[in-house]
Amino acid sequence: MKIEQKFKDIKNNEQKLIADFLIKQSAEDESLLKAIEENEDKTIEKCWDYIVAEAKKLLDGKNGALADNVVFDIAVKYFKQQDDKQDKKQDKTNLKKSSKKQDSSIKKKEKTETKKAKSTNKETKTTSLKVEKVGNQLSFNLD
Repeated sequence: MKIEQKFKDIKNNEQKLIADFLIKQSAEDESLLKAIEENEDKTIEKCWDYIVAEAKKLLDGKNGALADNVVFDIAVKYFKQQDDKQDKKQDKTNLKKSSKKQDSSIKKKEKTETKKAKSTNKETKTTSLKVEKVGNQLSFNLD
Protein backbone atom coordinates (compact mmCIF):
# COMPACT_ATOMS: atom_id res chain seq x y z
CA MET A 1 0.00 0.00 0.00
CA LYS A 2 1.34 3.42 -0.94
CA ILE A 3 2.45 5.58 1.96
CA GLU A 4 0.06 8.43 1.13
CA GLN A 5 -2.86 5.97 1.08
CA LYS A 6 -1.74 4.35 4.33
CA PHE A 7 -1.64 7.70 6.16
CA LYS A 8 -4.59 9.48 4.49
CA ASP A 9 -7.34 9.24 7.15
CA ILE A 10 -5.45 10.38 10.25
CA LYS A 11 -7.50 12.58 12.58
CA ASN A 12 -5.15 12.83 15.59
CA ASN A 13 -2.93 15.95 15.26
CA GLU A 14 0.16 14.34 16.81
CA GLN A 15 -0.17 11.30 14.55
CA LYS A 16 -0.63 13.61 11.56
CA LEU A 17 2.64 15.41 12.43
CA ILE A 18 4.46 12.10 12.57
CA ALA A 19 2.87 10.83 9.34
CA ASP A 20 3.85 14.04 7.53
CA PHE A 21 7.42 13.65 8.77
CA LEU A 22 7.52 9.98 7.68
CA ILE A 23 6.22 10.84 4.21
CA LYS A 24 8.88 13.54 3.82
CA GLN A 25 11.64 11.33 5.26
CA SER A 26 10.69 8.34 3.11
CA ALA A 27 11.23 10.47 -0.01
CA GLU A 28 14.91 10.54 1.01
CA ASP A 29 15.14 7.08 2.59
CA GLU A 30 14.14 4.21 0.29
CA SER A 31 14.44 1.61 3.07
CA LEU A 32 11.98 3.57 5.24
CA LEU A 33 9.53 3.88 2.34
CA LYS A 34 9.76 0.14 1.71
CA ALA A 35 9.31 -0.67 5.42
CA ILE A 36 6.19 1.50 5.69
CA GLU A 37 4.56 0.39 2.44
CA GLU A 38 5.27 -3.33 2.67
CA ASN A 39 4.27 -3.96 6.28
CA GLU A 40 0.49 -3.60 6.45
CA ASP A 41 0.41 -4.66 10.12
CA LYS A 42 2.26 -1.51 11.16
CA THR A 43 -0.01 1.52 11.30
CA ILE A 44 0.39 5.11 12.44
CA GLU A 45 -1.87 4.31 15.41
CA LYS A 46 0.38 1.43 16.49
CA CYS A 47 3.39 3.65 15.85
CA TRP A 48 1.90 6.27 18.16
CA ASP A 49 1.35 3.65 20.87
CA TYR A 50 5.00 2.61 20.46
CA ILE A 51 6.16 6.24 20.73
CA VAL A 52 4.13 6.76 23.92
CA ALA A 53 5.57 3.58 25.45
CA GLU A 54 9.12 4.60 24.54
CA ALA A 55 8.53 8.13 25.88
CA LYS A 56 7.39 6.68 29.21
CA LYS A 57 10.60 4.61 29.35
CA LEU A 58 12.82 7.55 28.43
CA LEU A 59 11.14 9.78 31.01
CA ASP A 60 11.18 7.07 33.70
CA GLY A 61 7.43 7.45 34.13
CA LYS A 62 7.75 11.14 35.00
CA ASN A 63 6.34 14.16 33.23
CA GLY A 64 8.64 15.69 30.68
CA ALA A 65 9.19 16.59 27.08
CA LEU A 66 11.02 14.97 24.19
CA ALA A 67 12.44 16.95 21.30
CA ASP A 68 10.70 16.39 17.97
CA ASN A 69 13.76 14.70 16.50
CA VAL A 70 13.70 12.09 19.30
CA VAL A 71 10.02 11.37 18.67
CA PHE A 72 10.61 11.15 14.92
CA ASP A 73 13.58 8.80 15.44
CA ILE A 74 11.34 6.53 17.52
CA ALA A 75 8.75 6.53 14.70
CA VAL A 76 11.38 5.59 12.11
CA LYS A 77 12.68 2.85 14.42
CA TYR A 78 9.14 1.46 14.79
CA PHE A 79 8.64 1.07 11.06
CA LYS A 80 12.16 -0.19 10.33
CA GLN A 81 12.40 -2.75 13.14
CA GLN A 82 11.70 -6.38 12.36
CA ASP A 83 8.06 -7.38 12.56
CA ASP A 84 6.93 -8.93 15.88
CA LYS A 85 5.64 -12.04 14.07
CA GLN A 86 9.08 -12.59 12.56
CA ASP A 87 10.67 -12.07 15.99
CA LYS A 88 8.38 -14.71 17.51
CA LYS A 89 9.17 -17.20 14.73
CA GLN A 90 12.89 -16.60 15.25
CA ASP A 91 12.51 -17.05 19.01
CA LYS A 92 10.74 -20.39 18.50
CA THR A 93 13.51 -21.58 16.19
CA ASN A 94 16.16 -20.58 18.71
CA LEU A 95 14.33 -22.35 21.53
CA LYS A 96 14.16 -25.60 19.55
CA LYS A 97 17.92 -25.49 19.01
CA SER A 98 18.76 -24.82 22.64
CA SER A 99 19.29 -27.52 25.24
CA LYS A 100 16.66 -28.55 27.79
CA LYS A 101 18.62 -26.78 30.53
CA GLN A 102 18.56 -23.52 28.62
CA ASP A 103 14.83 -23.97 27.93
CA SER A 104 14.19 -24.32 31.63
CA SER A 105 16.23 -21.21 32.38
CA ILE A 106 14.38 -19.23 29.70
CA LYS A 107 10.97 -20.32 31.00
CA LYS A 108 11.87 -19.23 34.54
CA LYS A 109 13.06 -15.86 33.23
CA GLU A 110 9.88 -15.42 31.15
CA LYS A 111 7.69 -16.15 34.18
CA THR A 112 9.58 -13.53 36.18
CA GLU A 113 9.29 -10.99 33.36
CA THR A 114 5.58 -11.77 32.97
CA LYS A 115 4.98 -11.21 36.68
CA LYS A 116 6.88 -7.90 36.47
CA ALA A 117 4.94 -6.91 33.35
CA LYS A 118 1.61 -7.74 35.00
CA SER A 119 2.44 -5.63 38.04
CA THR A 120 3.63 -2.82 35.76
CA ASN A 121 0.45 -3.10 33.67
CA LYS A 122 -1.69 -2.80 36.80
CA GLU A 123 0.06 0.46 37.60
CA THR A 124 -0.05 1.66 34.00
CA LYS A 125 -3.77 1.04 33.58
CA THR A 126 -4.56 3.76 36.09
CA THR A 127 -2.23 6.26 34.41
CA SER A 128 -3.30 8.46 31.53
CA LEU A 129 -0.98 10.28 29.19
CA LYS A 130 -1.55 13.80 27.92
CA VAL A 131 0.52 14.90 24.94
CA GLU A 132 0.81 18.47 23.80
CA LYS A 133 2.98 20.43 21.40
CA VAL A 134 5.18 22.94 23.25
CA GLY A 135 7.41 24.91 20.91
CA ASN A 136 9.45 22.37 18.97
CA GLN A 137 8.84 19.58 21.48
CA LEU A 138 6.08 17.15 22.31
CA SER A 139 5.35 17.23 26.03
CA PHE A 140 4.32 13.93 27.64
CA ASN A 141 2.45 14.42 30.92
CA LEU A 142 1.33 11.51 33.07
CA ASP A 143 -1.83 12.00 35.08
